[in-house]
Amino acid sequence: MSALSNFLKWIEARLSPESREWWQAIIAEADSAPDGLSRSLWLCGGFAALLRHSFHTGIRGLTSDHEGNRLPAELLIVAFYQCLFSVVLIGVIAFQIPHARERWFDTIPVLAICLFVVALPAVFGVGLLLLDDASRIASIVLSIAHGLLAWKMMQLKWPEHALVPAVRLLLDVFIIYCLLKKAVRGRFKMARQELHLIQ
Repeated sequence: MSALSNFLKWIEARLSPESREWWQAIIAEADSAPDGLSRSLWLCGGFAALLRHSFHTGIRGLTSDHEGNRLPAELLIVAFYQCLFSVVLIGVIAFQIPHARERWFDTIPVLAICLFVVALPAVFGVGLLLLDDASRIASIVLSIAHGLLAWKMMQLKWPEHALVPAVRLLLDVFIIYCLLKKAVRGRFKMARQELHLIQ
């Protein structure tokens, strides 16, 4: 029982204050349950309910601002797409690593630079969820650059293989449109910087 008690305390120490009160109530009610399977099932059920509650709370926290207001749907879609875009690119790089023919001494610097570049959309996506206006502007610039690249690829591959670049171009236009909408722009606030000259 000492191992179980230590495990329960370990869980409690990593919970938020709200979830910690709930967990303490679950343990208190479990103490009144009969020893053995009934108590274990009660704890497992309570822990599963707590996980669901923490998951929903985390989702609400990601999709709401610091005042508890829900973020615009367009902003959430763009942020999710940018994170997914980085994940796909990282996966593509990971699958290509076994086929590298150069020495690891030469491969690692190039790989590090590639991972840094492909992680930028995800960084900007997280910044959008945090309502960072610099991330919004950077996302627009990135979409413009990527859209121009897709337009050039579409011209080179027209008409046989132009579908994929065309879809990418449409996605970039959609991202720019969403981030320039007044309802989205109004949720971002540039931090004011004051300069004081030394007299």
